[in-house]
Amino acid sequence: MKHITKVRELYEETIHWISESEDSWKNFLSCMGRLYQLDFLNTCMVYAQRPDASVLAGYDAWLEMDLPVARGSKGIAVFPSKIFGEGVTHVYDIQDVKGQGIRPWNWQVNGTNRRLLARELFPEIYEQEKKFKNSLDAFTRTNVWFMIEEEDEILKYLNVFLTSSWQE
Repeated sequence: MKHITKVRELYEETIHWISESEDSWKNFLSCMGRLYQLDFLNTCMVYAQRPDASVLAGYDAWLEMDLPVARGSKGIAVFPSKIFGEGVTHVYDIQDVKGQGIRPWNWQVNGTNRRLLARELFPEIYEQEKKFKNSLDAFTRTNVWFMIEEEDEILKYLNVFLTSSWQE
């Protein structure tokens, strides 16, 4: 009960703090933009404790990505939610983890991460091919072209729908 009272007080202080000035509100909105998946309540909680947070996950979720939370890292108290899991009450920012696992924002493929990315993105194909380039080619031939064709069909449907709507 004491924990819930502290969290509630922190939330109320944060609401007051972010509404004090235009700059405070802009800083909060910047944080909210980085953490767009969170609801308002949890964004306030994260902002109060770690305004520079960018990628959040629970302790176990980081472990699943081979990114253990560094010893001594302080968790960010949050309210349980669907995004973190109903039992998660503390999350950690990407700055709190170590290791060479697959990082959520890692858009650059290089010699260090290509095998990890291939195993994560298309494990069955990678097991057969054993080479990143071959795995990527096979994945692209089978899946990406299908997605592009499917999107083209959706765009055609929308175009027909919008054209007929404008004529009515």
